Amino acid sequence: MGNPIVTRGSWLIIYLFWWILPGSIHSFVLVNAYNYEPWLAAMDSLISFFALAVFQLSLWWMVRFTVSDEIPIRSKIINHLIALSVVFVLWIGLIMLLMNVLFHQFDLDFARTILWRLLVFLPVYLLIIAVYYLLSYQEKLRDHQLVESQMQAQLKESELVALKSQINPHFLFNSLNSVSGMLMLDSHKAREMLVKISDFFRGSLILGKNIFIPFQDELEHVMLYLEIEKARFGDKIVVVSELSQDAMSVEVPSLILQPIVENAVKHGVYEAVSPVKIRFRSEMSDASMLLEISNDLCDSAGVSRKGTGTGLNNVALRMQTAYNSNSYFSFRKTESQFVVKFTFPLKRESYET
Repeated sequence: MGNPIVTRGSWLIIYLFWWILPGSIHSFVLVNAYNYEPWLAAMDSLISFFALAVFQLSLWWMVRFTVSDEIPIRSKIINHLIALSVVFVLWIGLIMLLMNVLFHQFDLDFARTILWRLLVFLPVYLLIIAVYYLLSYQEKLRDHQLVESQMQAQLKESELVALKSQINPHFLFNSLNSVSGMLMLDSHKAREMLVKISDFFRGSLILGKNIFIPFQDELEHVMLYLEIEKARFGDKIVVVSELSQDAMSVEVPSLILQPIVENAVKHGVYEAVSPVKIRFRSEMSDASMLLEISNDLCDSAGVSRKGTGTGLNNVALRMQTAYNSNSYFSFRKTESQFVVKFTFPLKRESYET
């Protein structure tokens, strides 16, 4: 985004007229405290504050760079101190050059005004920087609200897609068929399975109401799905968990793992003739949690199902929208495995609305 003062005509006019105030004060001080001729003080003010106005416009991009929450406050302060010093030196040098070239006024009188020029420079510089920060945070808030509305829309769509895939004839037929087979053998186990199916549907609705949820809640939901599927496939599904306790409290987009686990069952378990391992592995760092989900692919005795990639594309889109980057989700396929990797930042940019 360009400098909003430049891109908005009315703001630019206000910005230019605002410099009349510090310019008038500067002229008054030069005349009364440093015995400048009124015309010379006026020209000095015109040159000084026109130059400073131009310099200050360029500082917008520095503020845009330092406004990120990822930059420590100490680094921001150091950057601003360096920028303040550089701008002041350039400003004084330009005034000296122009006053000498145009009016041959480069003498001890000018040197005596350096301290005053610093005193008038500091509040003007800090005020403009403060305005830039307010504009930057306003823009970030607006962008966040836009992203949040997009995520809400995607989440609603994800809920509908998830429910459509969950409550479809195949899913219901297979789940209820498994329950039916249990009734004759173990009615207690059949009732437990019906409770799990009910809890799974209810969980999809409850979790889907939130944009982000703790990883533990998301994990329990997909584990419940796998328990239901294990009633059909038995020992063909082997779940391997290598998850740290620290990962459980990390917030993740709700229902983000469901399509991945469904794909693992569909493409890894359906035609397999031997047990298929579905692995969950986490790795914590200072800034993020890495989650890897992998599943064995069916051996040569089976024919792998070909998918449309819709589930993976939807997950990739939701991750990009949630974290404003396409680098937090990836997947790869080898001859024997399909591996999906998530990176969930421990700190998300948040705004009070």
